[in-house]
Amino acid sequence: MDQQARRGDPGNRREISQSWASAGPEAAEKAGEALDYFGIAGFDGAFVAWQAEPEGSMRDQMALLTEAMVAIAERVLAGR
Repeated sequence: MDQQARRGDPGNRREISQSWASAGPEAAEKAGEALDYFGIAGFDGAFVAWQAEPEGSMRDQMALLTEAMVAIAERVLAGR
């Protein structure tokens, strides 16, 4: 496994962290770290599903991914 794969995507992690900035820098970093790989996998999975079934809605898939990421971040930040 190469170094980039082990670290995830620093840009992706930074964007996720910024979305949780109001929770404070430590919490934002924790959320970004927890969601880095999940966000990439979720987006890739939604894209592949859309390619397999183009009549499906990518917008709906992204809305579900967003809900899932928020729920995971909330649990992570709550210490569960």
